[in-house]
Amino acid sequence: MTDFKKQGKNNRAKGKRFELKVRADLERKGWIVFRNSNDVTKPIETDIGEYERFFKQTTGHWNPFTRTIMMNSSGFPDFIGIVIGPNGSNQIEFFECKVNGKLDKIEKEKIEWIKNNLKIQVNIASKNGKEIKYEQQ
Repeated sequence: MTDFKKQGKNNRAKGKRFELKVRADLERKGWIVFRNSNDVTKPIETDIGEYERFFKQTTGHWNPFTRTIMMNSSGFPDFIGIVIGPNGSNQIEFFECKVNGKLDKIEKEKIEWIKNNLKIQVNIASKNGKEIKYEQQ
C-alpha cells in the first residue's frame, strides 16, 4: 500500500534538490539567476465583461496549525535568468524546473500568456539521465 504523505514529501524534496541543481547549472553557464516570486493570475472578469490576466506578486499561504507561512516562493516560472552579451546586449529568459519535463494544462496556458504579453522566452528544465535538458516552449 502506498503512503501518499511520504510520497508527497519525497517528491517535494526531489523537486527542491532539482531546482538547486538547475540554478547551479545556469550560473555555471554564465547566467545571473533570480528566484521568481511572481505568477500569472487566473483570468479575472473586467467591468466590460472581458477576461484579463496579470503578472503579479504571489502571496504566502498561512498554516494555522504551525502558525507559519507555507510556500513563500511559489512563483511561476521558477527562475528569471539574465545573461549579458559581449556587446552589452541583455538576454532575459524564464526557467521552470520539472523533473519529468511535463506541464499541466494551467501551466501551458500561463506560458502562452507570458510569451504573448511579456514577450519573454520560457525554458523547461528537465532531467535527461544525469544531465539537465533545457527545452524552449
